[in-house]
Amino acid sequence: MDNRSLVFFTIHNILGEQNPRSALVIEALTKQEGCVASVLASQADARGFLELAKRAVVLFDSDSAKVNHWKPQLTSEKGTPSWALAATWSVRIGKRCVTSPACVKRCAKQLKRLFENVAVNKADSNHLPWGPVRTAKKRRCRPLRAMRQDRWSHLVW
Repeated sequence: MDNRSLVFFTIHNILGEQNPRSALVIEALTKQEGCVASVLASQADARGFLELAKRAVVLFDSDSAKVNHWKPQLTSEKGTPSWALAATWSVRIGKRCVTSPACVKRCAKQLKRLFENVAVNKADSNHLPWGPVRTAKKRRCRPLRAMRQDRWSHLVW
């Protein structure tokens, strides 16, 4: 596996971590889109996988009401599983993403298109595939200004 190649993966096993929706998307990425994608069995496998692949995208299931189909994010965001924190990017897979085989194929195609053109130098924690991360800015209210009387003179009857 080349360090510059993009790899998609998830963990899905019967007894422990279960991500059945992500496993379906991984299967579509592999079969229909020809991507390097894998379903791993344990967290230890994921750690070893992340050491080999510098540009990894982790897929995991999310039951959040904020995710309809799928949502790309940095792994540092709240709600990311602990086994995925070493990756650069992650994708939450929602319930509606796997309602039909056509939805799964469309999701795989969109994920491939989104992540395939990421430049190697942007593969750090400061960039999402479509640009830099937004910083949370606090909005300040403007100070009240004394209104000049002549501005409102045309409104007076």
